Amino acid sequence: MSQPIISRGQLAAMLICARCFSLLTFAPRTMPAYEGSVVMLSQLAATVITWILLQPMLLLSQKRDGMGTMEAAFLVNKRGGRLSALVLWLLLVLLGADALAHFQYFLSGAIYPGASPMIFVLLLAAACGYSAAMGVEAVGRMSALVVFAFFISIAAVTAVLLPQARLVNVTSPLFDGARPVVEATVSALIGNADLLVLPVLLPMCGKDSRAPTAWFLFGSLVLYELIPFLTLTVMGQYSRTRLFPVYTLMTIAQVSVFERLDILHLGLWILIALIKVSVYLIAARQMLDYVWVNKGRYSPLFVTIGSTAAAALFATYAAPEPASPLSRMVTGGALLLFAVIIPVVELLILRFGKNGQPKEEAK
Repeated sequence: MSQPIISRGQLAAMLICARCFSLLTFAPRTMPAYEGSVVMLSQLAATVITWILLQPMLLLSQKRDGMGTMEAAFLVNKRGGRLSALVLWLLLVLLGADALAHFQYFLSGAIYPGASPMIFVLLLAAACGYSAAMGVEAVGRMSALVVFAFFISIAAVTAVLLPQARLVNVTSPLFDGARPVVEATVSALIGNADLLVLPVLLPMCGKDSRAPTAWFLFGSLVLYELIPFLTLTVMGQYSRTRLFPVYTLMTIAQVSVFERLDILHLGLWILIALIKVSVYLIAARQMLDYVWVNKGRYSPLFVTIGSTAAAALFATYAAPEPASPLSRMVTGGALLLFAVIIPVVELLILRFGKNGQPKEEAK
């Protein structure tokens, strides 16, 4: 096993940034919206289920001295490994493009109405490309600082808004039966596309892959419980009428030192968007390295950045209100494939080899 490139905390911070981006820029009109209490319960259930489903991938890393899913795929079969890497590269490029398109939708819809979407996409793509070129270590260090600052800012907002909370707005998550909770749980499971970077990034932090994964899931759960709770209790049904309810929530928060906290949060959100797309670019570039043998040092990164920016521009102008370039079911299927099925198959093959013997003994 090679030496760790990033710490466990930095990996968890990168994943938390990628995960909370979707929450901060949530737009009810672009995806299914559920009652706040339903969201909170479903996120708890989805987190527990996710932890269980990730066990094969974590076990593979533990048993094979920090080996990642894609490394194991190449060990089992080089052609199959290259095909898996190419598929994952395409998925990561499309997901990075979706993040770029969604963030420009937020900026042009809530911050700078009427501005050209192309400007936001190209500027953010260039910044993310530069960040990815600096390497995963630089992005990891920046992520740790951003997550720390973001949790401090959320704590300040919570302290300001709690006196305005009205618990009468909270209803039972089972008021309409169990079906909405089940649907919201499934939606949360298949919508967590950020887990697709785990097969690539886990080996970068060494053998202990359980700790950063657990920190990531716990930190994300705290945000996905606290922010919907504040949105529900402070804004009530009014949040359903807003294009970006979480941004509206931040404009409500006012303290004596700062006139409006939403300005501070906007700066953090831009950094979070930068980190999210950069993480996708780093992981995608790593996959293209597996596929593209004879290449220059930066060729895979340039191809990845250009493909991501082009796909983001296409998504922006083809669908003014963003929809994922992949259906949620396809994303859910990809998560199941790379996080569960492939690790299980690799564990079995690496354990027993072709003739029922351990792989090390099989000829």
